[in-house]
Amino acid sequence: MGDNMESFAKYIKDEKIVFKYARGESEKKGKEFHNYYEILYFLNGEATFISQDFYQPLKPYTLAVIPKETYHRFLFSGDEAEYKRCVFNFTDNIGFSELISKSMKNIAIIKVTEPIKFLFEKLIEKADKEYSKEIKINLMYSVLALLLDEISDYKNSASTVRKLNPVTEQSIKFITENLCQQITVEDIANSLNVSSSTLSHIFKDDMKISIYKYILHKKLVLANKSIISGVPPTIAALDSGFNDYSGFYRQYKKMFGCSPSQKSVL
Repeated sequence: MGDNMESFAKYIKDEKIVFKYARGESEKKGKEFHNYYEILYFLNGEATFISQDFYQPLKPYTLAVIPKETYHRFLFSGDEAEYKRCVFNFTDNIGFSELISKSMKNIAIIKVTEPIKFLFEKLIEKADKEYSKEIKINLMYSVLALLLDEISDYKNSASTVRKLNPVTEQSIKFITENLCQQITVEDIANSLNVSSSTLSHIFKDDMKISIYKYILHKKLVLANKSIISGVPPTIAALDSGFNDYSGFYRQYKKMFGCSPSQKSVL
């Protein structure tokens, strides 16, 4: 494979799994939460991985393991045009429930082993060849199963560099425990015995997102999960702490790019 600096994106996908090999800016900017699992193989660039658990500078040939419904973000310190990666996005419904539950419990950054590197190289190679879509999809499923098995043996092999401020950690815990309620910044600040301005400043400094936006996006993901499971959108919105359906509809469409009745899976 050449290392052409131009942006590109190559895909293998069906309705349950997407594999992407790409360079350049991510189209998922601003989507720090989602209802699917993600495994990202970081190949090139200068970035820090920010999550609800820790900070970790990324080095080439490391793997980010991201469970569904967990906050994460890539903060670039260099030229994002140099950002090169392979990404798997996948749902629960792929027949690998035991492997997923074993491998995708926690956010982690792991060093890429030779077997993992080999799996990605082979899938990239096949994605470039003129195989039928059926063959490529079968290869994608096989590689993902082997990859999940490898990850289960190597989770958390890379140490974290920076833990979050305790105020941020406690506010995330409060939000998670009260997500179905109508939460305000003042509610969280009062529970932690800090001012709203202090809380907002510390949270934004740690997470690179406002606490208001964090709460909103987490609620939208919760509502979307209910909608996918068959709950009517109006009920899902109410159960997720939205008391204004038109506002929910607008924010849902902005985040997921479709209406609640259309559902957002991948």
